[in-house]
Amino acid sequence: MLFTGATGRRGRLLMALLATTWASALLTWAAADGAAAGAEAALAAAAGSAAVAFQVTAETDGGAAAAPAVTRSDRAVTITAPGTYRLRGLLDGAALVVDSRVPGAVRLVLDGVRVQPAAGPALEVRAADAVLLELAPGSFNSLLAPDHDGAASPAVRSAAPLRLRGGGHLLAMARRGHGLESAARLAFEGGVVTLIAGRDGARAASLDVHAGDVTVFAAESALHATATVGAGDVGLHGGRLDLVAGGDGVRAAGSLLMTGGEVRVVTGGGHAAPVSDDDPSRKGLAAERRLEVTGGRAEVDAADDALHAREALRVAGCRLTLASGDDALHADLDLEVAGGEVRVLAAEEGLEAPRLTVSGGTLVVEARGDALNAAGDLPQEQLLLTIRGGHVVLAAGSDAVDSNGSVLVTGGVLLLNGPAAVLKPAIDRDREVRITGGSVVAAAALVLDRDTAFDDRSQPVLYVDFHWRVEAGTLVSVSGPDGFLVTYRAPRPLWTFSFTAPGLVAGQAYEVWLGGTPVGAELEGGLFAPAGVEGGNPRGARRAR
Repeated sequence: MLFTGATGRRGRLLMALLATTWASALLTWAAADGAAAGAEAALAAAAGSAAVAFQVTAETDGGAAAAPAVTRSDRAVTITAPGTYRLRGLLDGAALVVDSRVPGAVRLVLDGVRVQPAAGPALEVRAADAVLLELAPGSFNSLLAPDHDGAASPAVRSAAPLRLRGGGHLLAMARRGHGLESAARLAFEGGVVTLIAGRDGARAASLDVHAGDVTVFAAESALHATATVGAGDVGLHGGRLDLVAGGDGVRAAGSLLMTGGEVRVVTGGGHAAPVSDDDPSRKGLAAERRLEVTGGRAEVDAADDALHAREALRVAGCRLTLASGDDALHADLDLEVAGGEVRVLAAEEGLEAPRLTVSGGTLVVEARGDALNAAGDLPQEQLLLTIRGGHVVLAAGSDAVDSNGSVLVTGGVLLLNGPAAVLKPAIDRDREVRITGGSVVAAAALVLDRDTAFDDRSQPVLYVDFHWRVEAGTLVSVSGPDGFLVTYRAPRPLWTFSFTAPGLVAGQAYEVWLGGTPVGAELEGGLFAPAGVEGGNPRGARRAR
């Protein structure tokens, strides 16, 4: 399980919710009732709300006062003007409504509130310029939609922009509907927020997370930005998110940008859950347009793609730990890893896009199929897999590198620990391979058709056919006239080995060594720097070509 950082009360709640998730891909609420009731009881007890009548106090520069812009009926307490209102106590059988049709924002300070109406949302914003939902420090608050009124009511519905902040706690629960729903922008700016929803956890035209500690348990998407014109964007800029979803973790109808914060996501029961073509989308982070991750840390365990973009996906300056039942990273057009640290612990395919580029950072992939795959709905001459930089370690059950078009390597360090099949090459391509820079080590033949696979500008390659089994863990080294060029620990049994680097000379003989004690430090993927061994066994010379 990837959720290694959840501790304390919220961690225990998350683990309890997670434990109920795996039973059903659609998250039946019978399984969730125990966790939801426990969370509700804890919040209500901490607030002491069951013994306090519902109070609304207007706050001005002169202090607290009666709130003339508040009306009460059997079904609702309604706020009709801008201002600051402090709310306390129990509101049972009635809803809290904001219907302010004059200019100005409404600030609601929740200071130990429990609202559970007989029908409809617990909090409904019908009209206001904007609403700030502030959680008083140390307070415990709950907004609970009824589950017996025959409607899929959300816990909160807002027609105006909605912001959440403060130093208190909020539980928003709707077993049949969305947790938080806004027809405009929704922003998390602080507080400890728990959302339990029979549909989306938080659903808005656009959505931002700047701060706070947010846990979502949703039968559909955990966070969902829905607008298709002029918005639909999601921004993850800070705070901590723990998301458990039957559908997608975070879905943007527009673009998704992550610049900071910590995100932990489990969708559809995780990467090992059974799926079929008829199942709904269960992606980790998904965008209909562009998805960019430039900061922060994310752990994603998804039944579908971990990160998915309909247009372009770019990763730089972040830490990603991913497990996927399909592709770990997928884009329909362009995908680039430009920096940061990306670790794919399990996936059917590691990274897939028509134009796939690695230009920096550390990329480590463990895939059942291809680790890197340039494929998609573009003409073959436009399909390109490019390595320009970075430290890339690929372990694959099929091809370490696969391109339905061409492969270009101009820099970086590339360690190809695959495929598992003895006779398959590390690089599979339909068009040419060009290597004009960078170092490539392959625990297999680098390509088939060695004499025709490369174009005339490619640097020489050293091929080693051992003609016997070299056991996993054995050191393989290559030396030339000026000393050792590479030392590598085989991660699996070897029958063949390939190596290329800018200093290699065509026709030059190079000595191959097995065993010995490395003189350098071991890097990610079994490479040692500096290269060299003491006490190794020379196994004959091979010529680069």
